[in-house]
Amino acid sequence: MSDEAAYLPIPGWPGYRVSRRGQVRSEYGVLTCDSKGRVRLRNKATRRQSLFFTGELMGLAGLLADSSGSPAPEPADELLALRRERDALERHVAGLREELENASDTIARGRKLNGHLLALVRKRQTDDASPARKRGRKPAPEAPDVEMPALDFDSEELS
Repeated sequence: MSDEAAYLPIPGWPGYRVSRRGQVRSEYGVLTCDSKGRVRLRNKATRRQSLFFTGELMGLAGLLADSSGSPAPEPADELLALRRERDALERHVAGLREELENASDTIARGRKLNGHLLALVRKRQTDDASPARKRGRKPAPEAPDVEMPALDFDSEELS
């Protein structure tokens, strides 16, 4: 719920609004109360100013019970809607946290695998770059080049 929606206009005083908490807002910001809980309102059209208790302004805006004794409108529907929205957002956040945890696990496994692969590549590079004699091993004897006769699999001699 936006901050502006929490304030109701005060009839007879254009540009002023009051909240359920008793805060009075003008077009310039929230007004301060004096020690007795009053705020000063100025009417630009008539150039008059008056001190009002915040409770009086809440009554003018319809936030309090009127003189007939009927109670002020309950914000139950509004609260219920806000609770539903909060529950939906909490479920969404829980799902996002689970996705983040799964992604973190995947990244950790990928980093570990990447480290192993880099170690194997470095080992292979050092094996290929350095001769075997430097590490104390004898080089493997080279096999003589011998030509093998070609086999003909279509011939009848194999049967």
